[in-house]
Amino acid sequence: MTFTDIKRQLQAQRLDNLYIFTGEELEVQRAYINRIAEAKQQLVRRIDSVTEAIKTKGRGLLDNPICFVCRDDADFQKTESAWDSLETLLGDNTLIYVATKIDKRSKFYTNFEKRIVIFDHMTEQVLIKHIKEQVNLSTDNCKELIRVCEADYGRILTEIDKINMLLDADEARPFEIATDSIQSAMTTNEAFEKLLKDGTIYQPPTDAIFSWVDALLSGKSRLAFKLWQECIDLGEPSLRLLLVLYQGVKRLLQVQSCEVKDISTNTGLTTWEINLVKDKVGIYHTGELVEALRNIKAIETGIKTGLIEEEFSVPYAMISLLSV
Repeated sequence: MTFTDIKRQLQAQRLDNLYIFTGEELEVQRAYINRIAEAKQQLVRRIDSVTEAIKTKGRGLLDNPICFVCRDDADFQKTESAWDSLETLLGDNTLIYVATKIDKRSKFYTNFEKRIVIFDHMTEQVLIKHIKEQVNLSTDNCKELIRVCEADYGRILTEIDKINMLLDADEARPFEIATDSIQSAMTTNEAFEKLLKDGTIYQPPTDAIFSWVDALLSGKSRLAFKLWQECIDLGEPSLRLLLVLYQGVKRLLQVQSCEVKDISTNTGLTTWEINLVKDKVGIYHTGELVEALRNIKAIETGIKTGLIEEEFSVPYAMISLLSV
């Protein structure tokens, strides 16, 4: 099944009672969930297992059917006996099952292929069109926004909100009268570039930042300062360095303090995130990691309030961590 198939169903008002969504583009998934529920005049109810949808004989408010949304029910994907009768058991209710990933070689994929909709990221041209409908950015800055958001539409919308908030704040400020002229209002492109420069719009870390954080979490002070200089030479903003360091320390703290084998389920971290810090466990005491998080947060606040000079902020955070 494709987006076009769902659009045709919506136009014809002939919707199915079972859909399976997968893929990276979560914001578009949410939009389609809402459109299907609205078209069928059903309330959305999120559930933990498909069994809940099957067992629910009653309906929602005003005796209306329900649009159930369930994410990653491992038992459902393994229980073949429940597949064939599922649509019949749902009755007038709707089930939208959302899977983070589906193996195309699996029996589950083969059985439900006609019900599966894959939500991949939109193309650059389509995203540029959507961005320009909401904010007056140049094409080059649209492409930069797409790049830093890794083509994720949900993240793009979040960053557009930040741009609009800055523009609203700038528009509301009192006019600053200079000698012979009034300072002009900030343009959309200027707002975007300012937010990008100060790290308010998050950019994916470069390899240099990852190496820098890895050195710090390993307690390698000389290497850490060398890599920090490399990050500075690449033009990385201090606030972004602090953010990535904070995330790294927090990740290590979560893994180190987790007392069960299934770290991913209990912390919400991916296997990749766990592997990033697993070999660092024990280098710092848990209390030292907690203190490091407090220090980084205080330094970030100090920059934003003007109490700490930005050029000294990252070295201060590094020394605070390495000396604990």
